[in-house]
Amino acid sequence: MGALVLGLLGGEARASVWSVRALPAPESSPPSQLRRAAPQDAATTEAVRREAAAAFADGEAAFERGDYETASARFDRAQALSPHPWTLYNLALSHARAGHALAAWRAFDALASQAPGAPERREAERERDALLPLLAQVRFEGSGTRACLDGEPVRVYGGAATRVVEPGLHRITTLRGDDNVALDAGTTLQVDTTPPRRRADATVVLAAVGIAGGTIATGGGIPAAALAERPVAQGFAAVAAIGGTAAIVAGAVAIARHRRAQAAARAVPSCLRP
Repeated sequence: MGALVLGLLGGEARASVWSVRALPAPESSPPSQLRRAAPQDAATTEAVRREAAAAFADGEAAFERGDYETASARFDRAQALSPHPWTLYNLALSHARAGHALAAWRAFDALASQAPGAPERREAERERDALLPLLAQVRFEGSGTRACLDGEPVRVYGGAATRVVEPGLHRITTLRGDDNVALDAGTTLQVDTTPPRRRADATVVLAAVGIAGGTIATGGGIPAAALAERPVAQGFAAVAAIGGTAAIVAGAVAIARHRRAQAAARAVPSCLRP
């Protein structure tokens, strides 16, 4: 990975009432802590309202009997039909109880910005952050504004951007390189997005010197061959001119090939293109 990865940091576990680490719910706890039926949006049609209400009721019933997979699916449907923070909370809680840590984190994260009051937002933030020990984070830092995570673009604004992911193997792509990185739960991977500095290449410099020397040899050899009085001198001058010409051609070919190789090496992955 080289300079691509700055560090791998351990996370800190936090306790939470709804943390999936406590699954299944203890018998002593209430059978459900769901938000009850969410108010319907006035702009929603009657048919959609009925379907959303039925999906919500199905989700409640599934949650009560401990079928969190079905509860997640039905609350997701209700939220899609008639979005409401209460439904979103129930969806997040069902995902957490079902062991869908990333889906629960995303739902609580959305709720943190959509909850109607400050206490609800703080609660959503606590529930969201309590799931982080079960997940991994990738933090992109540096002057580069583009990166890719698993082939998806990440826009790095203000010098940093963080993505929460499932533990496991993930592909990290920046202008510095392309790596597959295994992430453990509770860890944070720091990725440097600063573009690499370009340095003058020795091959180009040597080829340029060869071309310059060949040019001098050719420029001096041709008139020398024409002005030399002895055949031997003319022969040496002609050889110098021919050798100089060959050096020029070889140097030009070397530079062209090298630049083609550089262009191929610098080919920007599609996900990094603006």
